[in-house]
Amino acid sequence: VMVYPLLAIPTMLYIGFGDPPHDIMLPLLVLGPMLISGGHFGILSICGVFYPSVIRANGAGWATSIAKIGAVVGPLIGAQILSTHLPPERVFGFIALCPIILAACAFGIARVVRRERNAPTPITAAQAAAAE
Repeated sequence: VMVYPLLAIPTMLYIGFGDPPHDIMLPLLVLGPMLISGGHFGILSICGVFYPSVIRANGAGWATSIAKIGAVVGPLIGAQILSTHLPPERVFGFIALCPIILAACAFGIARVVRRERNAPTPITAAQAAAAE
């Protein structure tokens, strides 16, 4: 699950920024998306491990549906970004910031959830009376 995307990064960067010879361009154009798809399908296949058995099918269905929404919305966002006619350095700089922002949001949400789980629960009057 981790190796395919890591192999896809230099492949796609070489296609986008390098000047590959024409004889290896077609294999690269096939290999890059294959590696990206392999990582994507690997993530979807292991997502069921993180859900309890009772809701495993529901969780896997949600993961797949969110991936499908991203497959539709992603190219639309990419087209909007490309239509701004910004230089590639700015476009890729903006795109590189998006995962960082998403990771920071996920980290913040995880901290809030963890803090709420570890917070002591207040004792009600009935529980205090029963304890006496």
